[in-house]
Amino acid sequence: MATKKTVTLLLEAWLAFSPRVKSQAETETLSRTYYEAFRGYSDKQINEAGEKYNGEGEFFPPKPWQITNLIKNFNEDKHVKEMVAEYTCRLCNQKVSAISEGACLDCLGYPSVEYEKLKPFPIEERIPYRIEGRMKCQVCGSIGACIKEPIDEGQWQCQQCYTGLTKKEISQRLRDLQHMTFDKTFKPEWVKPLDDIPF
Repeated sequence: MATKKTVTLLLEAWLAFSPRVKSQAETETLSRTYYEAFRGYSDKQINEAGEKYNGEGEFFPPKPWQITNLIKNFNEDKHVKEMVAEYTCRLCNQKVSAISEGACLDCLGYPSVEYEKLKPFPIEERIPYRIEGRMKCQVCGSIGACIKEPIDEGQWQCQQCYTGLTKKEISQRLRDLQHMTFDKTFKPEWVKPLDDIPF
């Protein structure tokens, strides 16, 4: 996490390059803006990006995004840095999973969750089937999303074993249904006449 000292030193250097002298209020606002923008990065990353910008930048003081765009993102995921900054408590400076008004729930005085008192989410009994991911199909042995119907006695089956259709055939049927919504005369071969469907 970037410290205020690092941000202050960079700001002083950038203001020295600035053609216009900033007032005290403008300087304080800039300092706060930079600190908020750079909180998710380390001092080393901010310093390296700042030095790089000093060598090739044209606008002083720079916009915060001009510096953050120069930071080497080691995990190749720009949003991770934003999430770290968003979920860093402003009071204890710890990375947390839940935050309110910029501070973690512990610093705000919220009681911690007593997990032993939590009840599992009930599965409604009226639903006769269950769908789960990463299950092994008991028919073909493939691993993926499977359905079990009925819940008590049924077998876990993958989409292909359950429907009897390949993924390509299911995709084609979905395209056919889409076509049918716009063209009422279009009837694919797999669509049964209403007379053949038992009610």
